[in-house]
Amino acid sequence: MRVVVNGRTVTLFAGAIVRDAIHAWASEEGENTSGWIARDENGFEMAPDGPLEEGMRLTVTHS
Repeated sequence: MRVVVNGRTVTLFAGAIVRDAIHAWASEEGENTSGWIARDENGFEMAPDGPLEEGMRLTVTHS
């Protein structure tokens, strides 16, 4: 499945959760993988173990 994190498309396995998307994005960006908060395209904070769907757009910021 593909989701967009901070404008970058990341490819994840089926059943991936928010934490997986953050880790994939952080790894590509050379960022530390801890301390990030994810929000959906409507600005709602998502739990790290929240489910993802194909094509979702996330914005992650450092807490």
